[in-house]
Amino acid sequence: MKIILLKDVRGFGKKGEVKEAKDGYAKNFLIKNGFAKIADKGVINEAKMVKQIKEEKKQKIQDEIKELESKLKKITLTVGLKFSEKGKEAYESLNKKMVVDGLKKDFGIELSDGYDIVFEKNIKEKGLNTIHINLGYGVLVPLKVEIVES
Repeated sequence: MKIILLKDVRGFGKKGEVKEAKDGYAKNFLIKNGFAKIADKGVINEAKMVKQIKEEKKQKIQDEIKELESKLKKITLTVGLKFSEKGKEAYESLNKKMVVDGLKKDFGIELSDGYDIVFEKNIKEKGLNTIHINLGYGVLVPLKVEIVES
């Protein structure tokens, strides 16, 4: 019996997939518990359209990530920190908010909440440092950050 899954079923399939299932399993478990419904031609076409829309959306997101990645690789973000009298170490470390605000203000790049900024160490010294931004889909972009005295 052909069915379409309405929810993920562990060990069987994911939501939206059209599967072939034995009649008893389909009727007595999957359909009865709301995990699936019988797949007729209309349902199968609908599932194909939904899958195509998801793929297009995923491709659009990946294209946006590639574009953002190329922009971030080319820039150097300058962030001003307050330093002690001796000027050796700053009073505060570079943080995510400073990076997000700096990118928005200086370059017009807005990072959504889904992106993760990775600091390998606390950055408190003047000079050029590298941090990484995880854009998702396995894309980890290095970003040069120059710390100056403000």
